[in-house]
Amino acid sequence: MMGKQIYLCSLTYCRSGDDGTGLLMEKRKQFEEDVNASFRSLNENLQSILKAQQNSRQELKSLYCERFGSVYHNWLVEMDRTRDQEEYFSFITQQQMKILQTAIEDHETKLKNAKDMCDTFLKKANDLSKRQKTFIGGQQTIVEKEISKVQNRVIMETQDQDISMVETYLQSLIHESSEETI
Repeated sequence: MMGKQIYLCSLTYCRSGDDGTGLLMEKRKQFEEDVNASFRSLNENLQSILKAQQNSRQELKSLYCERFGSVYHNWLVEMDRTRDQEEYFSFITQQQMKILQTAIEDHETKLKNAKDMCDTFLKKANDLSKRQKTFIGGQQTIVEKEISKVQNRVIMETQDQDISMVETYLQSLIHESSEETI
């Protein structure tokens, strides 16, 4: 439409015979106004697009904060709780390690004491066995001597009894033979 006005103006200029500079100035002024109007319209459009984008971003941000803010807060709470539990478990683990170390040391001490006691027992048992052998050896000699004495006594008593019986028999024979002679 603007092009038609310029064309009409140029036709009137040709008819009227005016100076071309005024017309050019008018055209230039009209062109500047049209360009400025286009820029204003473009600027308004860009401003409305920018505002719409800002509003959309703000809505997305609000939606994000609404949806993920609580999730993020819960995550932070869980992280704190996890950190506390980690510290607690670390403390418990250290305590258990100390208890276990003490138990190991006690067990090692008890094993050493038991080993020492076993060694002492074996040594004393060996000593006792040696003493017993010595004692039994000495006692055996004494017993053997006593047995030998008893055997000798029994032999002597048996011999005495045998002699006594032989004497008695002989006396009885003598006595019988003397009675027969009488």
